[in-house]
Amino acid sequence: MAEYDDMSWHTPMFVERIIAQIETAREGAELEENTKPCSEMEDFIFKKSGTREEYMALIARLIMYLREKSRASSNIDSYSLPAAKREELAQRVTEVTGASYQTDES
Repeated sequence: MAEYDDMSWHTPMFVERIIAQIETAREGAELEENTKPCSEMEDFIFKKSGTREEYMALIARLIMYLREKSRASSNIDSYSLPAAKREELAQRVTEVTGASYQTDES
């Protein structure tokens, strides 16, 4: 966590809740075998983010990505991001999870 002195918001209980949300979103998503565990994803995002707001935004993007993967796995495509947004999201998620993600255009 770069340059953020007051980390009182990042309590063990808070982290457990975030990890549980990531795990819930991850259920049903077909991810590669070498995908990092949810706790490592959360820790990576925490260390990469500079502020609480940036942390929450990255967590939200990760959860959206996992939900999208889960929907795609179950052939339900009720929500679709524009191609440019999917590509941007795929790049960020690849960085966080360590797994590659192919968009439809790739």
